[in-house]
Amino acid sequence: MTTPESLNLAFQTGVAPNTLVFGSVRYARNSTTQVASAGFNGALGTTNSSLTDLEDSLDYEIGIGRRFNDKWSGSLAIGYSTSGDDSLVSPLAPTNGSRYVSVGAKYDFSEKVSLSGGIRYTDLGNATAAPGGVGAATFEGNSALSAGFRVSYKF
Repeated sequence: MTTPESLNLAFQTGVAPNTLVFGSVRYARNSTTQVASAGFNGALGTTNSSLTDLEDSLDYEIGIGRRFNDKWSGSLAIGYSTSGDDSLVSPLAPTNGSRYVSVGAKYDFSEKVSLSGGIRYTDLGNATAAPGGVGAATFEGNSALSAGFRVSYKF
């Protein structure tokens, strides 16, 4: 397996008391990803075949964070991901980019204990899975809703 190289640039800056703007840009050279076992290449009679055919991607995110008081803080972010310039994609990553919005919050019970969580809605880009360059399955109108929660204790 060969994993992609990536370049990440993240920033944050205060814009007002208790308020900050944050963002990131990420470039991933996914086209160099290779997923194949020795038996896979041997069965095909090749030396450089892969189960994946991914395209390079560029991801953007911008958001705002706000501390409301000593106990509560929250954030709102939007993001956009590109994934190549055509709709043919790897069956292992059947999307062609995405757009998302996320909301998060944190509550501090004390200096040692806090509860945080977030929700993210992602609109996945339409694509056609194309193993071997031949369109085999179409993915349209898909989305994802994800949530996460964390309880922290500092000692």
